[in-house]
Amino acid sequence: MLFRSTVTVPSGAALLARVHGGGAVPMLEIDGGSRAFETIDGTNYEFSATLTEGRRMTVRQDGEILGQWSLAVVADQPPLIEFSAAPGRTARSALRLDYLADDDYGLVSVEAVVALLDDPSRSFTLPIILPREGATSAEDSSFFDLTAHPWAGLEVSIELAASDAPGQIGISEPVTLVLPERIFNHPVARRLVEERRRLALDPTQRNRVSNALDEISRRPEHFFEDLTVFLGLRAARLRLLYDLSDAAVGEVQDMLWDMALVIEDGPIALTEQALRNAEQALLDALASGATDAEIDRLVDAMLEALDDYLNAMMEQAANRGDGEPSLRSEEHTSELQSHLNIV
Repeated sequence: MLFRSTVTVPSGAALLARVHGGGAVPMLEIDGGSRAFETIDGTNYEFSATLTEGRRMTVRQDGEILGQWSLAVVADQPPLIEFSAAPGRTARSALRLDYLADDDYGLVSVEAVVALLDDPSRSFTLPIILPREGATSAEDSSFFDLTAHPWAGLEVSIELAASDAPGQIGISEPVTLVLPERIFNHPVARRLVEERRRLALDPTQRNRVSNALDEISRRPEHFFEDLTVFLGLRAARLRLLYDLSDAAVGEVQDMLWDMALVIEDGPIALTEQALRNAEQALLDALASGATDAEIDRLVDAMLEALDDYLNAMMEQAANRGDGEPSLRSEEHTSELQSHLNIV
């Protein structure tokens, strides 16, 4: 029996054909070229291939035409993606990215590429959650807490990238902005953040930053004579001088950030940072398509971090004697709800 119809497919589409029954191995012909089906068992045959070209496809068995189709193989266009609004800053200094993306046959992934404006060769990628993988269009917002990133406060360029199943990538027009940063009021905390940023821009400035940390540590009265901060400053200084590995720079940057938080807000700042980290880990896992078990684990970790933060807020309030937590806990919980719809 002969069937005639036109099949329109994108270049790179997967072809899967099956034949049941008959005596001989079926053959599939495309524009005169012929290939045999694979024998599955005595009565079942299968053929698979990737279509990149062709105008007519025919399946034959024992000299008989089982089916015949006209083909229209069209070039698959790369996805289109753009910012639907200028990147913004939330009330808690998170980066907000609003985007609109389209693809002929379905989106596979979306991400943002952040590069230093003064050195575009240095960049990092932010995974963006698709509302539904495989959708032909998507319009959504994503949030990223980058206040702890060494580039916070620096001018960067951000491009959005969308990919489809064949691996084609569409790139948006770049947008330039200053990454949202946390504002530190304590002069020593502010100085530590500045030295941290100096390392981020030029890791060869180890000696200069080491000397600055030595200078700061010699005036403990400027940071409440906090022994933990003092020891941290000395350890960071020695690490920069004697550990010449690239990893040492990143670890010192983390130490300087933690010390700046403690000087600015006290120990409670570390529980808040832990909560921010847990929240971002969950967002990243959702964006990367993590398993349900991994998502459940990260939700539990985030809720535990939230409990630690709220308990620290209550303890701080009790120490102040007012018995009421700061509004910051309510603000964070509200923002968490709006971002994740979980808490």
